[in-house]
Amino acid sequence: MAGEGTRINALTETTTPAGTDNMAVDTPTGVRRATVNTVRNLATAAPGMDGAAAVGASAKAAREDHIHPTDTSRMPATHPASAITGLGDTTPAAVAETGAIGASTKPARQDHVHPIPSWIARRLTGNVTVDLNPSMPAAQMQALIDAQYKDLNGYALTFQLANGLYSMAAKLSFIGFYAGSLRLQGNPAETGLTADKLAALQFAALGSEGILMSGGGAEYVVRYLKIIMGDANNAVYLLNSTRAHMVAASIAIPGSTGSGVQVNAVASVNVSNSYFAGGGYGITSLSGSNVMSINNASDPANLPLYGLRASSAIIYKNGTQPAGSIANEATAYGGLIL
Repeated sequence: MAGEGTRINALTETTTPAGTDNMAVDTPTGVRRATVNTVRNLATAAPGMDGAAAVGASAKAAREDHIHPTDTSRMPATHPASAITGLGDTTPAAVAETGAIGASTKPARQDHVHPIPSWIARRLTGNVTVDLNPSMPAAQMQALIDAQYKDLNGYALTFQLANGLYSMAAKLSFIGFYAGSLRLQGNPAETGLTADKLAALQFAALGSEGILMSGGGAEYVVRYLKIIMGDANNAVYLLNSTRAHMVAASIAIPGSTGSGVQVNAVASVNVSNSYFAGGGYGITSLSGSNVMSINNASDPANLPLYGLRASSAIIYKNGTQPAGSIANEATAYGGLIL
């Protein structure tokens, strides 16, 4: 083995005749060996780009500083904007409750923004007043109601009616508001017990209530306005909530059914300084509701059939109360009027 190192060190380059291979000769043994320094049969063509893997057939060696061409059909690792084509050209969809792979072949733009869906809770950061005026149709008013945050976050959301007569082709629904006070009100100067108000909602024959306030646990308030029904239905329906108030309102109902205000499954309701004309009942308390009736009255020329009605619920009285053409009070299913 000692002589092997000598033979390797003794490799020398030989000059070979034209047409023979370029090899080195191991001087002691005469064996011709290829060495890095003696290879002369080098590549003379540019290397290929990419493709299927292959051993290759060329007998030429690659040069040390060779460079493969760039495959421009592939995305660069740095993803420059100039390399992206066919970008998205429509507004991204709102965040969904369930995921989806999607079918688009277009990449999203870097600065795209998804809209916030209505089911994601947003909240008030202060008291908010939404102004309404008599030129607005019921559909426009309802759209403004629906556009507000449901989470009142401890603040008051007030729908302020300007003075005037509103022609209402549909009811107004306030549903699912919580953690604050929601108010529908007319002129704040009209706090007294009067038949007429400067702001009045005149409903067509709807076959349903005029105002619905339901669910969520907000404090619902109707005050300082007149409601004129087009048919014998409830003017104000308070449903499935914790607290509500009807203050200084005036209600007119044609026929002999419907209530000026009907309360169903509401823990605590205050009805005060309000005036009732026509219909079946002035104030109705149902299904475990507790209503405090304070200083209310009815139109002597157009009395409801009953001033107060309690069914499986309670009405507490204080001061004057609405009268009825049949009786001032009616109870059923253990209801109490105290």
